[in-house]
Amino acid sequence: MATYPTISLQPGSANTVAVKQLQDNLVSQGLMTQAQVNTGYGTYGPQTTTAVLALQKQLGIDYSSGPGYF
Repeated sequence: MATYPTISLQPGSANTVAVKQLQDNLVSQGLMTQAQVNTGYGTYGPQTTTAVLALQKQLGIDYSSGPGYF
């Protein structure tokens, strides 16, 4: 299983290594499909933002100040 990155990330993040790590984990958790990741692997775009928001909701994390921010 992939592990989550240990740094803060947000939409538009330029840290492609950490974004790829995040996306791999989101796929392993069923929050993104591999097909979605393949359209922008390493890019923190709208699909990654939506998947992170779903993770935030699933974990009961308050996302009112930044939905989709990891």
